[in-house]
Amino acid sequence: ISLTGVGRLPRLATPIPDLLHPSDHLPVSARLVLRSHWETVEDDARQWLACVSGTTSVRPLSGDALRDAFNFFDKDASGLVSLVQLEASMQTLRFPGLDSAMVRQALVRAGCAEREGERAAHLSDDQSWAMDLDQFVRVYTHGMQRSSSAASRQ
Repeated sequence: ISLTGVGRLPRLATPIPDLLHPSDHLPVSARLVLRSHWETVEDDARQWLACVSGTTSVRPLSGDALRDAFNFFDKDASGLVSLVQLEASMQTLRFPGLDSAMVRQALVRAGCAEREGERAAHLSDDQSWAMDLDQFVRVYTHGMQRSSSAASRQ
């Protein structure tokens, strides 16, 4: 369910309850839309991209939402998001202002290239580049911390 609109509250000239409004509750109208699971997953993937790009404000994602967003990108269910999968998903989502190079830079800023071993090498080589769930969550968390610290400075 997604909230798509809220009606205006009536203006009150006097405090309530009063003769016109015997209760202290005001009527509130809201429009809700039931979204499919896939629409929600796509939106979570867009929120992840928005966070990584740092260009727009994002809503926080839960652990389940992050896992679902990762699975959106991980088309072959290998547990890794390849460069081809990432770029294809970004085209599917029509996410403006972000390319795979920016995602890789965000991974480096989040400290994902500091890990020893095979996965760190994947960050620099286009053919074998891949991101696992831990890196996916780590770059998201780093982006959220960066945006919240920027907001607190303003």
